[in-house]
Amino acid sequence: MKKSKICLQIFFLLLLAACAADKGGADKGVETAPAAVPDESVAVAVSDSVQFRDGDNSFWLRLNSIQDSRCPKDVNCITGGKAVAELAVGSEGAVANLCTGADCFGESGNSFLFRFNNLSYNIVLVDVLPYPNDGQESVRKQAILKIKRATG
Repeated sequence: MKKSKICLQIFFLLLLAACAADKGGADKGVETAPAAVPDESVAVAVSDSVQFRDGDNSFWLRLNSIQDSRCPKDVNCITGGKAVAELAVGSEGAVANLCTGADCFGESGNSFLFRFNNLSYNIVLVDVLPYPNDGQESVRKQAILKIKRATG
């Protein structure tokens, strides 16, 4: 009887420890959310967000979608195509469509000027990955972004 009581106590201690470890993991996920800082590239997958931090300034970027019509590698195409990333920026959700590729003429370019707390930031679309027919079709599309403090 005494042995079963000890086993029961050990079971409850292990259960309690597992619950505490699970809660700690959830909190860590919030703390380690992707963050961007000035002049460093950051990868953001479709439907994900990243927090930009510059001193006391902080705002969120969300990658809503990517439309990718770039010509696949090792294929001859009539046009080079383009990739357009749609971002929601800041608490107001300002929408920016950033374009990269040979056929971006006449559309928004690869950068967006965003004003926040009396400072201006230039959000630049560096690339969209993976490139079509890169052998990574199962990988979620992501935009490589760089945010710079704008001058002037």
